[in-house]
Amino acid sequence: LFEDVTEYVRLERRLAETTDYLNLLIESLNDGFYAMNAEGRFSFCNQAFLDMLGLRSGEELFRKGPFDIVMPEEAPKIERMLERRRRGEKVFFETLLMRSDGGALPVQISSAPLFRSGEFAGIVGIAHDLSERRRLEAMVEQSHKYLERAYEELSVLDKMKSDFIAIASHELRT
Repeated sequence: LFEDVTEYVRLERRLAETTDYLNLLIESLNDGFYAMNAEGRFSFCNQAFLDMLGLRSGEELFRKGPFDIVMPEEAPKIERMLERRRRGEKVFFETLLMRSDGGALPVQISSAPLFRSGEFAGIVGIAHDLSERRRLEAMVEQSHKYLERAYEELSVLDKMKSDFIAIASHELRT
């Protein structure tokens, strides 16, 4: 009996250490990590996901479903993605999360279904913030437009120069 209790205590300690380690890994992610139960309610998340949404605690999120945290125009896409995961598909897509202040946050979602004993048990996912990438893309687009305008202006100037040289050359010959 003493050995059984000792083994139980050792296993309990090992389980606590493993749980702490897994929580440390998940909290160390730069991306948002979340889990939803089979009913479509959030049941777990890391601090990065809460920060993305502008929420202070997991309890605020755990009262919500996916439609509560996305911009309204994204609802049809979210419904399609939820259905695909219920069928067992992993999905990868972009959407707009709705922050607690009402602002939109572009993210890339990678998620997969969870099954327990063959039954759908929920969803696990990672949300990657695309804000910086979108900002850089806008800067590149702006630079591209500027360079196109500069090229057009240089083309006009080059044509004017060529016309001037042709006229001057003609005048010098006559």
